[in-house]
Amino acid sequence: MGFDKEDAVAIENVQKLLNDNNLELNLTFIKANYGNLAKYITTLETSRLSLADAINIIAQEQNEIGTDNSSIGKSIKKKLEVVIEKNTRFKTMKHISNILEGKATSRNNTISEELTADDMAHMKFAPMTSVEVKRSFSRYKIILADNRRRFLFDNIKQHLIIQCYETKG
Repeated sequence: MGFDKEDAVAIENVQKLLNDNNLELNLTFIKANYGNLAKYITTLETSRLSLADAINIIAQEQNEIGTDNSSIGKSIKKKLEVVIEKNTRFKTMKHISNILEGKATSRNNTISEELTADDMAHMKFAPMTSVEVKRSFSRYKIILADNRRRFLFDNIKQHLIIQCYETKG
């Protein structure tokens, strides 16, 4: 049983893609040159990954992307460079990582004056992705669910302490 391309534009587009003779070759190219990208992203999402390790993982992926000398590879490399160049917060995190590793001995113009030495020290395990935030929200969403009408403040406090203890363990 096939899908009728008259039913939806998406069906027509997918059928065109599947009939493309170059599809297999294009997928092979992607797998060969960018197959590790998913692994790097998964590693970056790991809980308790140090800032220095996260920065190094991003640098490794940049180097791997740089090895593809095809026109497509050069275009992807340039796009990645532009994205990282525009991301001023990444530059800040990279410089903070260098400070934490003892590679930098002074602030540069990317670090806000409001950021104290104590603040930077606490960034040793700062996540480079927002996955930690999503995990935290899902934990707290369970605690603050609508069906918890008789949940007292002391109970919330105890649950939060348990949640914090579980994440450190």
